[in-house]
Amino acid sequence: MNQHITVPLVFQAPPPEQMAADHLQRRVTQFLVDAFPEDPVVRPKVRVYRFLEEAMELAQAMGVTRWQAFKLLWYVFGRPVGDVKQELGGTVFTLVGVANSLGTNIIREGHASVDEAYGRIDKIRAKSKTKPRAW
Repeated sequence: MNQHITVPLVFQAPPPEQMAADHLQRRVTQFLVDAFPEDPVVRPKVRVYRFLEEAMELAQAMGVTRWQAFKLLWYVFGRPVGDVKQELGGTVFTLVGVANSLGTNIIREGHASVDEAYGRIDKIRAKSKTKPRAW
């Protein structure tokens, strides 16, 4: 006999116009164009380097130690290189899981981050000039 199990979601969904991931993706792209007009936003190496920085900051904020991060770094780079699209999908899948465990929604947090970034665009530009480069 099949039993239906209902799992309550721990977050409130954002309005439908914000639910579409492509809407958030367009907003992020527009911010990057506005913030860095001289820097092509289509440079994957730069974007993935910034993503790595943010992922490490999230891990640090959630209690991951430097030693744990180093162990994971050596584990990952000791394995064969994966397929970019498959790894991107796995990253999104995992980030949604993290957001769910925190009781929040990645689309809502993404929109809030874009809104906040526009409020401090000059600081973001200045800070970007001091960061380690991906190239």
